[in-house]
Amino acid sequence: MFATRSRLVHGWRNFLFRDPGLPPELLPAGWPGEKARVYFEQEAARLLPAAAAFVDKEL
Repeated sequence: MFATRSRLVHGWRNFLFRDPGLPPELLPAGWPGEKARVYFEQEAARLLPAAAAFVDKEL
């Protein structure tokens, strides 16, 4: 889970370079920014316990 969460965070960081962070009314129709944020937050939270346990075990 640690590797999966790391890939998720890396993908999110890459997305942030492409997301202009504009108000919704200035974005093209169907811009995936909000959907991407919700997905990232849900998946990051789901993977966190197992990833943290892995890191704690390795210390």
